[in-house]
Amino acid sequence: MTTLRWILVLPATIFFWVAADFIMSILLNVIIFMGDFIHFSPIVDLISSPKYGAYQFVLFASFLAAVYGSSYVAPSNKKIVSLSIASLFILLRLAMTYSYFIDSHFTEDTPTQIIIGTISAICGAILGVYLTIKAENPTKQAK
Repeated sequence: MTTLRWILVLPATIFFWVAADFIMSILLNVIIFMGDFIHFSPIVDLISSPKYGAYQFVLFASFLAAVYGSSYVAPSNKKIVSLSIASLFILLRLAMTYSYFIDSHFTEDTPTQIIIGTISAICGAILGVYLTIKAENPTKQAK
């Protein structure tokens, strides 16, 4: 069973990444849609703004889910697994950002959106590592 869990770490990481991306996209679209009826004006304005919009929230949540999900599936060495996955995801995001600014504008996003998205993704990955470390070493509560 342990070998199977080690084999499933990378597929689980991709699954958690895609699932969080999908769920957050749907959730934020529902909030934007319902905001017209319930008048969540400040929240809807923040989420639907082109500069600081839903894309950044989705990136944050998907990187967090990927890092924390991979450590959840790993049978041992959860801290090392989460640090490795976070490093991989951060490097991929930084490579995308670098590629955007060098030559290939593979997206319609503005430079500000790319930078904010990269910061969001890095923060999500770091939070995933933090939560993994916190779950692995729970503090002893005073009696």
